[in-house]
Amino acid sequence: MGACLNQAAEYISHGWALCNIPPGKKGPEGLDAKGWNTQGRAIRDPRKLRGGHNVGLLHAWSGTVAIDIDQYDAAVAWLEGKGVDLQQLLAADDAVQIKSGRPNKAKLLYVVPQGVDPLGLSSVSIHATEPNAEGKFPVILEFRCATKDGLSVQDVLPPSFHPLTGKPYEWGGDWREVGELPEALLKLWREHLDEDDRSRRKRGATGPGTSAEVLDMVRRAQAAGLKPYRCGDGFRAYCPVHGGESGTTFKIDEGGGGKVLVHCHAKCAPEAIFAALPGRDRGVPAVSTVEQLKRAQDARKAPLGSSGAVILPAMPEELLALPGGLGELQRWIVGYMSHPSPGAAGVAALATMTHFAMSHLGIASRDGLGFNEQYLLLAPTGFGKEDLRKPIRKIAEALPDRLPRTAGNLTIQRLPEVRENAPASLQGMHSALELNRAHTFLPDEFGEWQAHAAKDGHKQQAAAYAMQAYTKAFGVLEAPSVSTHGNAKPYMPVKHPRVLIFATSTAERMLEAVTASQADSGGLNRFVILVAEQDRIAKRYPSAKASDYVPPNAVLDLVAWVASLPEQLLPLEPEAWDYHDAHDAAVLEVLAYRDPRLAKRLNEQALKLAGLVALGERRLTVTARDLAIAYAIREGLYHRAAALVGYDGALSGMHPTGRALEQIRQHLVEKPFIYRSHLPKVSRKFAGLSIPEREAVLRAVQSEGFAKLDGGKLVSLIHEEAAA
Repeated sequence: MGACLNQAAEYISHGWALCNIPPGKKGPEGLDAKGWNTQGRAIRDPRKLRGGHNVGLLHAWSGTVAIDIDQYDAAVAWLEGKGVDLQQLLAADDAVQIKSGRPNKAKLLYVVPQGVDPLGLSSVSIHATEPNAEGKFPVILEFRCATKDGLSVQDVLPPSFHPLTGKPYEWGGDWREVGELPEALLKLWREHLDEDDRSRRKRGATGPGTSAEVLDMVRRAQAAGLKPYRCGDGFRAYCPVHGGESGTTFKIDEGGGGKVLVHCHAKCAPEAIFAALPGRDRGVPAVSTVEQLKRAQDARKAPLGSSGAVILPAMPEELLALPGGLGELQRWIVGYMSHPSPGAAGVAALATMTHFAMSHLGIASRDGLGFNEQYLLLAPTGFGKEDLRKPIRKIAEALPDRLPRTAGNLTIQRLPEVRENAPASLQGMHSALELNRAHTFLPDEFGEWQAHAAKDGHKQQAAAYAMQAYTKAFGVLEAPSVSTHGNAKPYMPVKHPRVLIFATSTAERMLEAVTASQADSGGLNRFVILVAEQDRIAKRYPSAKASDYVPPNAVLDLVAWVASLPEQLLPLEPEAWDYHDAHDAAVLEVLAYRDPRLAKRLNEQALKLAGLVALGERRLTVTARDLAIAYAIREGLYHRAAALVGYDGALSGMHPTGRALEQIRQHLVEKPFIYRSHLPKVSRKFAGLSIPEREAVLRAVQSEGFAKLDGGKLVSLIHEEAAA
């Protein structure tokens, strides 16, 4: 291991930028993974190297590239067809290779030619033209340097150990005398880079990629598992004609009049691509991004007192009929609700299962993830919200008689304490957690508590402390740094705190109460928010009887099984991790970037929901199917909440920033531009905002394509689209 450190120090002295890689891995993980491929995190100081670790060469920051041969014979044939002799390149006297010792593979290292920007050489994979036995189109060679978004890729350097062979990588040739990338390879590389703007315009792709037809095509690609992702003004996805996951990519762009354009890298006919995709879901309205935002605007206006129905996206179907034992629990809750709502009962079922699992179970994510969660139900007065807080207590009362004899009294003792109200102070909450590190709070009229928290210093501290506990399921919640007023016993740190909040409120009161600073600091995104039916639900007659509140045997048996499990983390199957990574990159990261106030924690919340689905079917491993159900639920709830709260970064039409945004939007529909200096005259609400709030409104109006800043003007994109 010392030899690896010494060699790595020589690489740094040579001018290379490195990254730390854990033993047995081929890329950064853990503490070293965050921002590893950014220039700021590149290691250029030997003191930042980790003993016992592998090291990787960051190509873009070192001025190097690699030609990675995954299938030698196929790569020889492909390059030969392009006029390049791979065998001659490998046999050259000045060739420098990184050798793994694995057959049919090779890796050539070169220096970026003078005058060429390494960031302009984004990595390109060349796939086989014929499928293998599994029906996939494997990569035969790869040109490696940078990523499309201006970061670096890396390759493991000798004498690091290969994770499969367990043997060290070796050099072929002198790494100190790496030659320049041959012109033929550079030309070939550039030919296979994504087309430039000129080529895109030549194909007729001129729109911003927000039309109804484009978004409908993206939905169809998502339904086919082709993992579409936003790239510039269009989208990219795996081509369905080439086998989907391992095939060539195709492009989805917007042409004149909002028409969708598709273009396959391998020259597949557009008709073939359309034919290989599933048909359009007629249940999903095809609307543009701007139209979606206009509908969201209408939805946010409704709670302000208009008589029209609230326009919200449908609840996710997966929530309306939860699988396995969660479904049994949901059906029992629906059965006794005075105003039956399957969606609300579904969230209550998830919260109930969380209560009985969170003290001793978690998800084996990269850093460990507790089941503790914070659920928020927004429903109108008279909804019957009190029915949703009953299952936790009813099941807890009946549970001792259902536990296996081997479980013992310890199981009951480790269950969370239940409290009806939100914590009134930081000290009170910490004292409670000292007695029992797992607590469940079931506050009603939570919006009222949130409003007081904006003015009451004690409640502000309690809210901030609850946010700390939310992220400390496998950490330590430090003791409050406050006086104990002469108490003999000082506050003590709480290890692995688990806090569940299942709160209810009306949408109006909650959104009026949340301040912009609270939302920016995570006051909303830590909640799994269900916007319940905003129209009146017919009351059930006759009303529920006492016997309706008795938990069914199937529910009690499942909860007893969960409660008596030993303390452990539920792992994800390898296929589930693959699905997780792809879905996070293609969907959740995009949402989090666009709407951090609501979407920042979607991925970790979905992982917890997937674990609950597995437990509901008495399994201790999370599958890709569990994740698919969880993503559908969590994203469906997000879109429903975002339509009410606001996709745009302002809190809502019920908040001053939201009202200012609505006024500016309306002006941008009618006028081609607004001078920035005139905004206070256009919107009285804008005039009354603080400078940070004004900047938030300006960011919001641009982030979703309503307008763009051009010097001192705010230019209307809505007006341009309407005119087109």
